[in-house]
Amino acid sequence: MSKKAILWTIVALLIIVSAGFYYFNTRQSWSGSGILSATASVQSFRVEKPDFVIEGSNLAKVEIWAVPSGTGVTEDEYQKIGDATQSADNPQKWMLPIPSEPILATDIIARAYDTNGHELGKMSLGIIGATELYNALWATSTEATGTPSTMGTVRTLGVGDSAAWDNLTIKLNSVDSDSCCPEGVDCIWAGNVTATLAITQNGAESTEKIDSTKSLLYKGYAISIESVSPKPTQGEKDFSTYELGLSVKKQSS
Repeated sequence: MSKKAILWTIVALLIIVSAGFYYFNTRQSWSGSGILSATASVQSFRVEKPDFVIEGSNLAKVEIWAVPSGTGVTEDEYQKIGDATQSADNPQKWMLPIPSEPILATDIIARAYDTNGHELGKMSLGIIGATELYNALWATSTEATGTPSTMGTVRTLGVGDSAAWDNLTIKLNSVDSDSCCPEGVDCIWAGNVTATLAITQNGAESTEKIDSTKSLLYKGYAISIESVSPKPTQGEKDFSTYELGLSVKKQSS
């Protein structure tokens, strides 16, 4: 074999070896998710009441955890609040409702996972301390900022009207009955007025019945009928024209 043929043979072998090395390294670098350019990441973790909100890219799962108060707390003692739900793409937006009941914690963290189930790491909400978290997540504007409370204020509602007391919104759905003793008439029993209320707190609404002779106890609040208009009379009553004076107070612990 001529020197020229030997030289070309060596060059060909070098090309083959280089190509094989490149193929091996490229194949190794693409193992895993199979998307070299798509990097999973978390950009932000914040509060947008009534939700926790996480924004990121190429995430498959996001968990929200509370770090309990106390010294020497390990990750095994973290309390899982729940799994966030994806609500948008580009960037991804994940949301989880803030629990309605306060959690005693010193930090809230988000744990994000890629499409292979690998944990990317943890991101703190950035609000550190039990008091700070309570004020940011669960305190009313009155508790957090000192804004004068509307608790105890009497607000008059007609049927279909609504009003707010701090973080409670109450709508008078209907007046259902009126057995109050008419003026100028001697009655053995003073009677009562009953009504139906729609109560909204932190985005959750429920329908409740209320009686003028006793307070309606609702999630730590006492709701009372303080006044009724018009004055009780004999005969047919048009409940659609009624107005009730309502007040809301916090129950004493």
